[in-house]
Amino acid sequence: CYKGQETIARLVTYDGVKQKLWGIHLDGPAEPGSAITVNGKK
Repeated sequence: CYKGQETIARLVTYDGVKQKLWGIHLDGPAEPGSAITVNGKK
């Protein structure tokens, strides 16, 4: 086994990543539980 082997195997088996990770910069802190949107989309 090598480090990351199970993760790579899952990516191959399930045809890649289905979600995206986005980085955002806020002008101030967000309230807990509040929806954060970009151009009207979550």
